[in-house]
Amino acid sequence: ERALHWYAKAAEGGSAQAQNNLGYLREKGVGLPQDYAAAAQWYRRAADQGLAVAQTNLAIMHRFGYGMPRDYEQAAHWYRAAAEQGDAQAQNHLGLLYVNGLGVDKNPVEAMKWFLIAAVGEGDINRRAADNRDRLTAHLDVAQLAAARRAATPLLPQSETTQAVEEERQVPLPRTTAAFGDRTVTIQRLLASLGFYDGVVDGVAGPMTRAAAQAYQLATGEVADGRLTDALVVRLDAARLSAALQRAGDRNVPGKRPGSAQ
Repeated sequence: ERALHWYAKAAEGGSAQAQNNLGYLREKGVGLPQDYAAAAQWYRRAADQGLAVAQTNLAIMHRFGYGMPRDYEQAAHWYRAAAEQGDAQAQNHLGLLYVNGLGVDKNPVEAMKWFLIAAVGEGDINRRAADNRDRLTAHLDVAQLAAARRAATPLLPQSETTQAVEEERQVPLPRTTAAFGDRTVTIQRLLASLGFYDGVVDGVAGPMTRAAAQAYQLATGEVADGRLTDALVVRLDAARLSAALQRAGDRNVPGKRPGSAQ
């Protein structure tokens, strides 16, 4: 009860994460009476602040009519907002709306674009998106598939394979910090190489990128303020180089697999 009190206080104070979490507790009836309408209101407050997970949650409420009339157009709107921030669940669901023409004009090429993007990764949602991609592939011709891939490419992580770490993780790394003029892009790529970020490398300093920066800062004992600074770039670059050297050293130990304990 005391924890809920402070959760509510943080939510009322404007914390998007607390608002989303309070919405989830309301939706599921955890510690509070289940109330879909109240859940949707909290999700909306967090979604308006740009929190991708809240945008996805709000889209689900609209799509299935939880606490409000079913509204596919609003569902598509919020799925798109989250999808453009790299939320794989939103990307997959947006693809399904395009397949079925719900809230958007039926467009299998656009659907395939989002399935291609959402399928990148190894989580359950990525595998579901891959299944949707494969099923839809059978219904598209060569030109449509090519169009979908062209549309998806700008939103996919770029494939560079010049670093040893990248070869194992299949994550794009900057050759040097100076090779990229956009600090946010550089930070996203470095965080991805270290396993803290699995979103789209798009240069958008959104909640997902800041949360990844905070996770790295917490893991390294820094002040977890999520600020995307030049100093953070330097620290991330040093950590990336250290990891690469460690992996390269592991390769030179006979009979030892990279990352295994001695």
